[in-house]
Amino acid sequence: MNGEILVSVAVNASTVRRGDQLTIGGTPFTVWDMTALPGGGKRLHFSSGDSLNLRHSTVVWAARRQRLRRPRHVPQRLSSNAMTSAVGRTSPKPR
Repeated sequence: MNGEILVSVAVNASTVRRGDQLTIGGTPFTVWDMTALPGGGKRLHFSSGDSLNLRHSTVVWAARRQRLRRPRHVPQRLSSNAMTSAVGRTSPKPR
């Protein structure tokens, strides 16, 4: 998608999100849905139809899409010539 990048994040049962892509045994799986399990775990349902029980203490790496943040508008610096014309002169006149 335009304006998005993939970043690697460490996730556990409380931080995993729908759409995260986990690589298990060299095969990528995209999280489609989740079900809460007793003890704080989650059953991850993948778009392929497979599922994985993720315990609360298990940490796995996932690829997550994040939108690019647009930088705030930063005013352009004036060149030295533009500054002198904007101010009038660079130093006061000697007496």
